This record gives sequence, structure tokens and C-alpha cells, in this order.
Amino acid sequence: GIPVISEIEFAGRYTNARMVCITGSNGKTTTTSLIYHIFKSAGLNVGLAGNIGRSLALQVATEQHDYYVIELSSFQLDNMYDFRANIAVLMNITPDHLDRYDHQMQNYVDAKMRITRNQTTPSSTGTTTPSSAANCSDTDSPPRHTPSLPSKRRGPSPTWRMARWR
Repeated sequence: GIPVISEIEFAGRYTNARMVCITGSNGKTTTTSLIYHIFKSAGLNVGLAGNIGRSLALQVATEQHDYYVIELSSFQLDNMYDFRANIAVLMNITPDHLDRYDHQMQNYVDAKMRITRNQTTPSSTGTTTPSSAANCSDTDSPPRHTPSLPSKRRGPSPTWRMARWR
């Protein structure tokens, strides 16, 4: 009867900091690093965690950050239940780690989409340039989308705006 949760889920229960979470098959580390650099350069009190940086649990226990920029893998997302990203960025989803997901692409998509779990307004899901994520209005809520497997139709993929904080 003891639930298994991820380190991110555990640490998230002990902080009120804003969480900017990034996932995707490719580009997570670059995007996470860029957002962290922008926040840090803007003078924000920010930590870097997840698959990059130091342990979120260690930072929550020993430091007080106002924001955390967190790179999340599908493996970390699998064991998250109550954690809520204030901003969730889904970079892309391409076939990866399918052996872990019964060789079913939709199972992998579902794992990646867990980044949106528990989001409420003004939380946001999206893909965008992160340059103004820290200075925006909470009322800028994007349309809600639930991506599934891509269709064979060619053309631009849907994009979403990040929520903006004041």
C-alpha cells in the first residue's frame, strides 16, 4: 500500500515556488537551459532541476527559490500524480523509449502529456519562445489542447502560448 512517486512529485509537495516544466523527445535540455538563463539574467530567484541541474528535492530542502525550471523525462512523468506545473512546455513527441511503453506510441504520448496533469487556470501548456514567461498576465490563458498521435496531414503543428506572470 505505499505509493511509488517520483522525486519531482515528492519535492513539489514541499514548495510554493512556480514550476516551469519542459518535456519532449528532443530539445528538453537546450530549452530548459535557455529558460533558466533568461530567468537568472532577469534577476529572478530560480533553480534548475530534473534531468539537468541539481536535485529538486535537495534544492527545496536547502534553498528557497521563487521559480524552478525543470526538465522532465517520460520516466519522471510516469510517477507524478498531484504535481502541477505552472507552465508546461511540450517540445515535441517522436517515437522514443517505446520498449518501456509496450511498443505503443500512444502510451508514450500519454506519458508525455502527464506534464499537463493537474493544471488549472492560470496554468498553461504550450510551445513558444520563453523570453517573456516571467512578465506576463495571468489572464492570458491559451486554448486547451490534448494532442494525440499526429495525423498523416502535412502542415504546421499546433502551437500554444505560455501563461504570463506579473
